[in-house]
Amino acid sequence: IKRYQSGNVSITDLSIAQNEKDTNRRAYFSALKDYWLAYYELRALTLFDFENQELLYKSE
Repeated sequence: IKRYQSGNVSITDLSIAQNEKDTNRRAYFSALKDYWLAYYELRALTLFDFENQELLYKSE
């Protein structure tokens, strides 16, 4: 925005840059959500707590 205000960037370039920033931000949060969903699905399927390195059930 500062470069636009100083006249070094056109409004079109500024708009494109802001759209790319917003798209990348959404992609980042989508990837983060997918990561955690996969992590907890793996945890549920294996019944293993990877953080604490222990089973999620008591073996007899």
